[in-house]
Order: sequence, then C-alpha cells, then structure tokens
Amino acid sequence: MSPAKPQIFLVRHAESVHNVTKDFNIRDPGLTQVGHEQAAVLEASFPDLSSVAVVITSPLTRAIETTLDAFGSILLGGNNLILDPYLQERSDLPCDTGSPISVLKERFPSFPDVVWSSLAGNASGLDGDDWLEKKGDYAADDESVSKRAEKVRKILWNVAQNIQQAQKEEDKKAAEERGDLKTSIVVVTHGVFMKFLTEDETIDLPKAGWKDYYVGEADKFDGKGKRIPVKRSPPCRQNPPHLTKLSAVNGQLFLQVFYLKANQQGATCLTTYKTRTAVTAKMGLLAKESSLLIKMRRNTSSSSSNSHSRVSSQIGSVSAGLSSLE
Repeated sequence: MSPAKPQIFLVRHAESVHNVTKDFNIRDPGLTQVGHEQAAVLEASFPDLSSVAVVITSPLTRAIETTLDAFGSILLGGNNLILDPYLQERSDLPCDTGSPISVLKERFPSFPDVVWSSLAGNASGLDGDDWLEKKGDYAADDESVSKRAEKVRKILWNVAQNIQQAQKEEDKKAAEERGDLKTSIVVVTHGVFMKFLTEDETIDLPKAGWKDYYVGEADKFDGKGKRIPVKRSPPCRQNPPHLTKLSAVNGQLFLQVFYLKANQQGATCLTTYKTRTAVTAKMGLLAKESSLLIKMRRNTSSSSSNSHSRVSSQIGSVSAGLSSLE
C-alpha cells in the first residue's frame, strides 16, 4: 500500500495588538483577547488535529501564541514543533521584527530545549538571533523574500518526503486502525509572506484562517521555470477552497494551484459578523467548547502514550532533514 499523500495546512496568525491599534512601532506584539478567541475557534474547528505530524511556525510572538492556542493539545511537549525564521513576516518594521531567543525562552518557558535549538539552528548567527536584523536571507525587499519563500517550499517538500518515508517504514494499515496515522503538516505564518510562499497575490486569509495544500508532481513545465496551468482538477476531499500542489520539476519547486468551486473554509475569525461584540460573543461560546475538547484530550492522553513515542521518533527524522537544506 502506497503512503498517504501529506497535506499542508497553511495558517495565518490570529489578531495581534498592532492589527487593532495600527501602531506598527510595537516590537513583536502578541495577540489580543479576540486573537486568543480566534485561535481557540481554530482549535475547535480544525478538520483533523490527530493527523498532524509536525507544526512549523514563524518565531514571531503572535504566531507562536496562535500555535499554542490552536495546536497546543497536540504539540507533545514541543517535540513536534519547529520555529523557523524563514516564516517571519516580510517587512522590517518593529511589529514584524521578532524577539531574541533569550526573551522568547522567558515568554514561553514550557518549550523544551529542542525547540530553541531548532530556531538557533535555522539561523546562521552564533547566537541564533541574526534573523532579527532583517538582512541577507531575512531582508525585506521582494527578491530576498521570494528567495526565502523558495527555501520554505524546499523545506516543506523535504518534510513531506520524511513523513512518507516514515509511513513506508511503519505498517500504515496498523496505524490507521490505531487512529494515529500522522500525515499533515501545519505551517503558521503571516498574511503578506503567504503571498510569496504560495506565489498567489490574491490569497487573503482571515485572521486564524487556513487553506489546505498537498504535495504532488508537476503535470507540465515549459522549460523556462514557469508553471503551466492544468485544466483538470485533482481528486479532492469535501469542500476545499482550493487544492494546491507543491511541485518539483528539474530541481525547481513551486506551488501549482487548482482553483475549485467549493465553499470557503478557514474563516475561523467569523469576519461575517458586523460588530466586535457579536464576534466576541460567538467566539466565547466556541472557545468554551474548545476548552472542553482540550480537557477531554488530556483525560485520554495516557492511552495514547505509545502513539506519542512513535510520532516523536518520526519528527526526529523530519527535523534531521531540515539542516541539509540550509
């Protein structure tokens, strides 16, 4: 039986302080209360948390807080969490400039050392903080950001291959019967950088919104580094907004988008409500439901310890493959 095709869930961070105040001189702002509620809604409405093998997130505080609120129940103590500075937002404004690792450690003391090691390892400076300078790989100009997005696509390709290889080495059918088959990758990043990552200027996810992608092979290639639109649509599960292929041809990787007529997904911030009061009231209810779900997962965590050890082993192979791409 062939391995399941890994899915990539691209997630935008929830509402941050500077999104509301429009004060872009705030250094590395966190989420607002509404933002925390949006992330709780995302946790409650995410299609299949149990399928997530690894969460890769921007190291900006608002992205980390979104990750903890929405995916904290499946982070296995941080052993399947990767902080990657390539996922940070495009601009060099204070609001899009992260905090030193020493500050982040104080802000998120529950993370194990492996999380901070992954962040320092993804940056080239001796202290792991060169990504804060917005130079070189992290510069804010279009060319540099495009190159950074290309590196992220390569990382996602590599992670997907590691997941598929782990499936080959394990009995997939047995994993499915246990209900712990891990095939999804969650990427938590920012609105503008998403446009570079997907090469789609039209993408505009709501706060804490998401779109799903999958890894596949390119159908056609014009030999000049340009993708050719494919008229047919691939098989898809119910109601995806559109499905995207992360493709590789002749060593070049790109995202190939298949637009499908379907209902919109990922509008977890409930932007259709006309007033903040209505939004907060609705989210408050869903946040309570989310809290109950988290408690239920914690009550059943002991029965899944064997599953956690298998996933941790798998994530080890995923993380090991990232260093070869730097």
